[in-house]
Amino acid sequence: MGSVLAVLTACLYGSGDFLGGIASRRNSALQVLFASQTIGALGLFVALPFFQPLFRWSDIAIGAAAGACGLVGLGLFYRCLAKGPMSVVASISALTAAIVPISWDLILGNVPSVKVFLGMGLGLAAIVLVSMRSSEGETKTLISSVAGALAAGLGFGMFFSILSYVGSDSAPWPIVSGRLTAVLILVVVSTIRSNEMMPKKSLPIVVGCAACDTGANLTLLLALGQDSLAPVALLSSLYPVTTIVLARLFLGEDLYPRRVIGLVVALSSVLLIATA
Repeated sequence: MGSVLAVLTACLYGSGDFLGGIASRRNSALQVLFASQTIGALGLFVALPFFQPLFRWSDIAIGAAAGACGLVGLGLFYRCLAKGPMSVVASISALTAAIVPISWDLILGNVPSVKVFLGMGLGLAAIVLVSMRSSEGETKTLISSVAGALAAGLGFGMFFSILSYVGSDSAPWPIVSGRLTAVLILVVVSTIRSNEMMPKKSLPIVVGCAACDTGANLTLLLALGQDSLAPVALLSSLYPVTTIVLARLFLGEDLYPRRVIGLVVALSSVLLIATA
C-alpha cells in the first residue's frame, strides 16, 4: 500500500507542477504563487484539529526559514515553466533539489556513499544533454530555462536541508509555519507592488494546482506511515515524469532523442541519490 501511495504522490506533485506552469503562462508567477499558497494554507487550517498540539518555537522558526526558501524556489520554478520547456525545467529542478542536501552534508563533513557521487556525476551529464539546443531559435530560451531551473532547485534543496533540523515530534507545525510565512511574504510583496493578487484568468487551474500539492503532501505522509523511507523516496521522486508526460500530451513539447536521453539520465540520477 505504501508503494501505491508513493506513486500517487509522484502523480499529484507532477500534476500540480504542470497546472502551476499552465497558470503562470496566463498570469504572473506572483499571482499563481499567492493563490496556490493561500488555498494550501486554508487546507492546513481545516486539518488543524487533527494535529498534535505540541511543538517547539525553535522548530516554528526553522519552518518559517524553510518556507521562505521554498517560496523563492517555487516562484522561479513557475516562471521557468511559463517560458521554457516543462520537461527540461521539471527534470533539472528535481535533480538540483536532490543534490543540494548532499552538498549541505558535504560542507558539514558528512561524506556520502559512492552511489551518491555517481548520481551527482550523472546529474551533471544530464544537465549538459538537456541544455543542448535543437535549433538556433531555442538557444536563448534553453539557457534561461536551465539557469532558472537550477536556481529553483537550489531553493527547493535549501527548503529540505533547513527543514531537516526540526524535531520529528513537532510535525507538521513547521510545515504550517513555512506555508504561513510564504503567504505573508506574498501579501507584503503584492502590496508594495500594488498588484492584483488573484489570478482571475485561470483560478480553477490554480485551485487544481493547490489541491494536487496538498493531496501530495497528505499521500506522502500516509505512504511514510505504511512503508520505509527508501522505497517511498524512490517512487515519489519520479514526479517529473508526470510533468513531462502531461507537457507532451497537452502542449506537444518536442522530445527529440538527445533530450529524451538527457531526461532519462536526469531521472536515473535522482533515483540513485534517493536510494543512497
